Amino acid sequence: SSVLAVAGESVTQRVLWSDKPVVFSESQAGNIRYAAVAWSNQVFPLGNGRLGCTVFGDPAKERIQFNEDSLWVGNEDCTGGYQPFGDLYVETEHQEFTDYRRELDLSRAVQTVTYRSGGVNFKREYFSSHPAQVMVYRFTADKPGTHSGKIWLDHVHRSKFAKEQLDNPKAGDAISTTAEGNTLFMAGSTADLFFWQLHLQPGQEKRILKPLPFIFGRSPRQTRTGQLRGRLHFAPIGPFYLES
Repeated sequence: SSVLAVAGESVTQRVLWSDKPVVFSESQAGNIRYAAVAWSNQVFPLGNGRLGCTVFGDPAKERIQFNEDSLWVGNEDCTGGYQPFGDLYVETEHQEFTDYRRELDLSRAVQTVTYRSGGVNFKREYFSSHPAQVMVYRFTADKPGTHSGKIWLDHVHRSKFAKEQLDNPKAGDAISTTAEGNTLFMAGSTADLFFWQLHLQPGQEKRILKPLPFIFGRSPRQTRTGQLRGRLHFAPIGPFYLES
């Protein structure tokens, strides 16, 4: 933390920060235990009580995991945790960079990523607004016309890991993403999602993994299958294109 002088008064600024982005190799990402531990130790969560996200902060390939409080897993007998709604990716050509810093200002609930690449200073800001009920991501640079790349949506439940765990090469394929103008859409049924729960049966050393159905609702007794729908809108900031 640091102390700032504001209007003649000293104010303590509480900041979490790191000089490295959160980046997983393909083998690390496929190891769910490693990824879960590394994720919990390195990312800085943001949220407004209904919408939440975690920012990985990779300049070359930003990944933003986001969720919404009505998407969770379980049933009447065993309630589980919230599930990821999707992943937003922003890919640029910033493979090489210096002066990197990723921080979360706890006093403002704003996360910032700054770095320098190709002689340009880049800044990314992220926050989740409760009054507006939106999450905002703002990418800027100190030189006009230096933002370019592609943006797309994906979902962990149709990943290679999910297909292997379910032994189903088509797992999650019904979850679709489309692009219209400056807006990305994701849609699908929660019946296409899954969550593995660990069951230990008395007298057995073998661990049994059982899939539980997703619940799309706020009450533990709502066991109906719901619709998964999301929308992300982008204000033009450069020659980015949306990928469906």
